[in-house]
Parts: sequence; structure tokens; C-alpha cells
Amino acid sequence: MNVASVSPLSVRSAKRTWSRFKRGLAALAPKWGYVLGRRLFHGALLYTGWPQVPYWALSQYMRRQEFCLSKELADLPVKDGEPRFEIHMMLCEGHVVMAEWAIWSFVRYVEVPYKIIVHDDGSLTYASVSRLKALFPCLTVLSREETDARARQYFEGLPLCREARTQFDFSLKLFNLGCTAGARSILMLDSDVITVARPVELLEALEQPESGLQYNEHFREPLETIASEFRLPDLQARVERACETHVQPLFNSGVMSFNKDEILDYAVIERWLGRMKEQGVTIPILSEQTLFGMLAHRSGRARPLPEDYRVGRGAMKLRGTHPDTKMFHFMASTKNYFFSLGIPAALRAEGAVKNDAA
Repeated sequence: MNVASVSPLSVRSAKRTWSRFKRGLAALAPKWGYVLGRRLFHGALLYTGWPQVPYWALSQYMRRQEFCLSKELADLPVKDGEPRFEIHMMLCEGHVVMAEWAIWSFVRYVEVPYKIIVHDDGSLTYASVSRLKALFPCLTVLSREETDARARQYFEGLPLCREARTQFDFSLKLFNLGCTAGARSILMLDSDVITVARPVELLEALEQPESGLQYNEHFREPLETIASEFRLPDLQARVERACETHVQPLFNSGVMSFNKDEILDYAVIERWLGRMKEQGVTIPILSEQTLFGMLAHRSGRARPLPEDYRVGRGAMKLRGTHPDTKMFHFMASTKNYFFSLGIPAALRAEGAVKNDAA
């Protein structure tokens, strides 16, 4: 099957249904209807995964294994030696197929020993865990029970961090690192990121952890979306004022390389959380991205990756409209294009590499 031929008609139909539902709620109750619609929508995504709701059509393809990464393609040589860096990914069952491609498309360019650590949000099945381990021999899956046990001990003296970790699943991305990361050099990689050319800048940063933090630059400020959806004006300014620091501009944690010894300071995060609690500043969704952004700014050595590492906005065509793209983050409304645009672009890049080698 040619994955590029998938029609997004059913996807658009599902999105229109959701849009009408939200407009209907807003008409019935102008003050809270829209916000409730957004919360129900995001709640469905959190608990089931994007490929299933509302992109159920793509889920049907995935279940028939037509999008799954083949073992032959994933058969990359194992690099012997002490891992130079670790790749950390938080994963739910609905994103397993995307994770296969996200990991493979990046590690095929890595020429030094590395380690992959997948953090189960509690939804991964035995079959999915077994398949990931079979595809990538250097991959370890940490169950939710295991990371919960480690975190309880690690954050014993940091009650606000311990509480924040359990408030929102994405918080695991930040709070699991302290008790699970072994290497100094860390790559945070979301499952909806595809690599279509050698990410030279990122690979160099991972092999030189003293080079500072590099991150995927967004087109909106970290708290701007949350503030608009929950009708909370000046939310980012209030957070920054309470914590007496700033959030790194246009920060996105979908792709991020850093030295954990330099960046991660949970005592500082505990202090920030305490100040926000004292001043009554609450973030409806406690975003790990906001805390990561403040840690990045605090380091004084954070800089965005080049434009070649793009965050999705609209139906941007890979290697067509932007032929210089190296990595693409299919976030939010562009996530369905991961299959119809991202995977074909990754396969074309693989074919070009093999042709050059021949």
C-alpha cells in the first residue's frame, strides 16, 4: 500500500463534527460552552490518543498493520560501547506506530552508541512493548508502575513536584527524567516527530553536552494556547511574575537536547510551584513545557534549532514546499499528516541515502 495515497476526507469529516459540537455548546451557553467543548475534545485525545480520536480512519489502517514499520527496514546495526546519549520518549498506546517511525527515522543517522528509554503512560500493551523491543534492541520500556515507584522515592522531599507529576500525563516527560536518566546528554523526542534528513546540528549537540540546550522553536508562546482556550489573560506574565523568571521565547519541548546535570533542578521547580501556589496562579493544564521553558531560560545557554527543524502549522508539505527540512513535528492539527506526508518523506530520504551509497 502506498501510504501517501491515504485520503484525509474521513479525517476532515470527523473534525467538522467536533467543530459543530463545540459551536453548539457555545451557542447554548456562551460563557462556558466553548471552553467545555475544548476540554471534552482534549480529554478524548489524552485518554485515547490522536490516531483514534478524531482520526479513527487512520487508526483502522494502523490496526491492519499497513503503516507499521517493517522489521527489515528497522534492522539497523547495534553500536557497541557506553551510550553517548539517551533518547527519552513518553508514549501512549495510541501513538505506538508513530513512535516506531519517529525513533527509526532519527536513529538511522546516529553513528555512536546510544540508548532509547520509552516511558509508558500506563496504556501500553504487552504486544506493543514486545514489538518495540524487537524493532530496537537498545530500547528499554519503563512501565508506569516502575516510574511511579522510583518517583515516590526520588521526590520524597519535594511534595509539590510529586503532586505536579501526577496532575497531567505530559508532566511525566519532565519529572521522570530525574529518576530514570543515566547519561548526561539527553534527547527528548516526541512520537509525532519525523526525521527526513541528517540532523547535523542536533547530533553534534548530543555528542557535546556542554554546548547548551537546543530546542524545537514553536510559532506561539508556551502558555498562549492554554490562556486563549481557558480565557485566562496574561497567564504567562502572571506565571513569570510569581516565579521571578521568564519562559524561553517560543519554546517547544517536542525535540530538545540538553545536559541533564546543567538543566534539571527539581529544587528550583519546587520553589516555583510553591510561589505559584502562594499567589494563586494556577495553570489549568500544568504544562511541563512551561517548566522546561523556564529551566531553559534560567540556564542562559538555550537556543532554538534552525528552521530546518519545523513545528507543524497547517498542511506544510515535506521536501516540497520546504526542501531543506530535516525534522518535522506534526503537532496539533497537522498530526494526521504524519502518515500521509511524514512517512513517505522518510522513506524517500532512505531511498536517496541507499542510492548515494550504491
